[in-house]
Amino acid sequence: MAERPVTCGVPQGSVLGPTLWNVAYDSLLKMETPPGVQLVGFANDLTVVGTVVSGQQLEDAINPTLTIIDDWMQSRGLELAHQKSEAVVLSGRRAFVPPCLTIGGLLIPLRNDIRYLGVTLDKRLTFAAHASTVAAKAARSAAALFRLMPNIGGSAQWKNRLLASVEESQLLYAAPVWIPSVTEVAKTRAILIRPQRTAALRVIRSYRTVSDEAALVLACMPPVDLLGLERQYIGSRLRAATEPGEQRSSKAVVKREARKTTIVAAWQARWHATPKAAWTRRVIPDLARWLGRTVPAASSRCWQCSDESDTVEHTLFECPHWNGFREALSARIGRRPSTADVPDIICGPAFELLPADAHGKDTILSEAEERFRLFYGMVENTLSAKEEEERVRQAANRRNSP
Repeated sequence: MAERPVTCGVPQGSVLGPTLWNVAYDSLLKMETPPGVQLVGFANDLTVVGTVVSGQQLEDAINPTLTIIDDWMQSRGLELAHQKSEAVVLSGRRAFVPPCLTIGGLLIPLRNDIRYLGVTLDKRLTFAAHASTVAAKAARSAAALFRLMPNIGGSAQWKNRLLASVEESQLLYAAPVWIPSVTEVAKTRAILIRPQRTAALRVIRSYRTVSDEAALVLACMPPVDLLGLERQYIGSRLRAATEPGEQRSSKAVVKREARKTTIVAAWQARWHATPKAAWTRRVIPDLARWLGRTVPAASSRCWQCSDESDTVEHTLFECPHWNGFREALSARIGRRPSTADVPDIICGPAFELLPADAHGKDTILSEAEERFRLFYGMVENTLSAKEEEERVRQAANRRNSP
């Protein structure tokens, strides 16, 4: 085997990068450590975990290990960022002597919580800080998605539901680790559900006064804490040891079990017990039946001309049923209006393109103002008439229904 000196590193993101790093780090991760001390590595992060019964024992076990790690790094031309090192003491005790941990001659500060691999670990392992962090992040995502999920004239419900799943992914990151602690406290559970409720309101296009329980049921979005418990159940079942000769259940079977026990049963119990959403509970008493309903969704076709897609563009510019409302604007611009005309109509002419003389400028601005007035009237009259026809149609359906 030939040996060659390594004179430089590899580019970040290269194919060989992870493999070469594992080779270089392997001897460090396998080094001997005192009893109760464990090294945990992920990518280029290294965590020293010590399990002891007192602060003094933690100092005696961790500080020598930190010195060995620092020496190992220096001997291989690597350098630790001592000032970035931090520690947290995970303890159920309310009073204890804090350890004095040092590395490279610097005192390591003890934090109330630290962020490790995307999860905020607090000293009592309540994960309340983590719940607040992911909820705030999901709320920001919801605010950004609002532009894609308008309450009026927006995408279909299933598309909004797909967008809402972005929030759920953020809320449930590494959920099997922390969800049991969070679900035990009503306050942290409510913090998690708050941004999910916001997304549910957009999915069902309802008023913001609708309660979280009703919004989640109508949107067919199980509460996020139950989704976290479902993931934990699936993971534990798939990792569980099997008896000799016993066949392990497939992932699909385990998922069906989890959905039936963790989601439907627990959600149903919570639905029966809540004092909110009294009217919604009267019309949807059985969640399993609601989630598995067979009634098709409302048709998206245009009731006026039977076109397959009744979009805003179709209603305002294409549907022949509303041609009468377009006549004034069509006569003004000399052709049938289209979506391409909307920017010029609502924004008016560019200021730098206006003529210098006052008369010419006034003429162009007056024309732009008249076009905007006609467009505004077209939109208002079309939508008002359509809404009235929809009311009449629905009333007729109710009279004819058995």
